[in-house]
Amino acid sequence: MSNIINFKTTVDYASLVIHVTDESHQDQIIQRIRSTGESLASFFKHPFKTLVQNPKNYRYQLALPMDDAFKPFHKNNEVPHLRIYASPYDEHRSFLRLELKGHPYCDEKWAFANLWLACLLGDAGEMYLNSRRLKLSLGDIAVDVGVPISALSVCFSNIRKTGAYWNSGQLETYYLGTTKNCNRVCIYNRLAKMQSLLKNSITGKAETRIEFRLKFNCFLDQLSNKHLIQKIIKRIDIYDLVQMEKCGTFLPQTIHLFRNIGIQTILQTLDAEEKRRLRKKLKPFKLGFIKSDVIQTEMQTALARLENLYSSNQPLERHKKVFKSHYPFIKHFI
Repeated sequence: MSNIINFKTTVDYASLVIHVTDESHQDQIIQRIRSTGESLASFFKHPFKTLVQNPKNYRYQLALPMDDAFKPFHKNNEVPHLRIYASPYDEHRSFLRLELKGHPYCDEKWAFANLWLACLLGDAGEMYLNSRRLKLSLGDIAVDVGVPISALSVCFSNIRKTGAYWNSGQLETYYLGTTKNCNRVCIYNRLAKMQSLLKNSITGKAETRIEFRLKFNCFLDQLSNKHLIQKIIKRIDIYDLVQMEKCGTFLPQTIHLFRNIGIQTILQTLDAEEKRRLRKKLKPFKLGFIKSDVIQTEMQTALARLENLYSSNQPLERHKKVFKSHYPFIKHFI
């Protein structure tokens, strides 16, 4: 499978928290959230109360646009935006939670995220928007490969629960692990997912996304530790089902099971000796690209882009100019 080497790596989602204990800073942030919410409400011609929603765990929630396609009260799938949660009901939660959605971000979108945070944190930004105060709680790292999902089977060791979803008889999504697991993997047909989310018939080449949904729970200055990535990569094995069909090592019925319920599911039904024999037969079809230094470096580089949120990383003037032209009501904040 020569085209398996065509892959790209991005951060697809990130959730960060900031522990703000100073009451004056808390009051300032809430005041700025309310002021920004009022300005956005006027900008989008919506009532303030409906725009600054009260989610289950926080008193304030505000979705901040970073693209012209953004629409209030919509899920905004695939549309870059920053979602802010502030002032939790549970005092044990961090005061601020940030969600970066609609990836991948170009340089301009990272600049917009930086500027929104500058608007909301004001003078306190220098204290909190740095590697020792920004804590990455959740992060999804996506590896897109240029082959259909039917050509691959993915295993993630030490995971007991798996799940598969079909659409019109075709495998569309495969989960390894549940939301209760610290780390899990989701493999899905990228093209079909886009068509489903955007409700249209997008066309293009087949592409499979291998998405690592990880619970980091570490400050950004700890992300340079490559062991965090290596520990996850070590547990992943990807098998080439196309090559299996060509070689004839396995019966067609067996490959059909590999494709539709997954090799990992089958391994879980076997005893220790049967597992050893099956893994030995599978070894020639194992794809090594996922464990390469290149992909580990790309994953580390993708995470490093979160540094664009630091207050010390001032956006370029041209990005500031575009931001102010899109959202002129925040000029007095930055």
